[in-house]
Amino acid sequence: MPRKPDALLIPRSYRTGTNPAAQREALRKEFLPVLGGPFSYTVDGYAGMDFVRLPRGVNDFPTFFFPTGHPRQGEGRYDWWVAEKTDGQLSPTFPADDHPTDTGHVLVGYLKPDADADSPTVAQGIAEEFQRRKAEALKDSAVAARLREIENA
Repeated sequence: MPRKPDALLIPRSYRTGTNPAAQREALRKEFLPVLGGPFSYTVDGYAGMDFVRLPRGVNDFPTFFFPTGHPRQGEGRYDWWVAEKTDGQLSPTFPADDHPTDTGHVLVGYLKPDADADSPTVAQGIAEEFQRRKAEALKDSAVAARLREIENA
């Protein structure tokens, strides 16, 4: 895999720092060179691992699977590889399952080709569903409190 990955799944064991802001900063320092650009970070984004991804433009949504409203909804968006760290570099060694679990290894993800990525109709449907689900989730006071905590960190 010669190109830089589009996303990473990072086991909890990689977390350092005493608060979310310190944890994000530690991950930024370690993984910014791997991804090659600013990234978004989701704590416990999938299977108890932290989901770190590069934003890919206005029609890119922070989803692990193709979102509801997409012709491939529910399918994994990434090809995942187990990575080994040698000489400060993460090197993909072998493919991981489409539904990876925390094995203690960092997983590198490469976006699968998406013929519908630039479709305005698909993007609008995804955006509407995303906003609907966000509004529904915010009705839960625990979710709303956690979101405020993350945004203020």
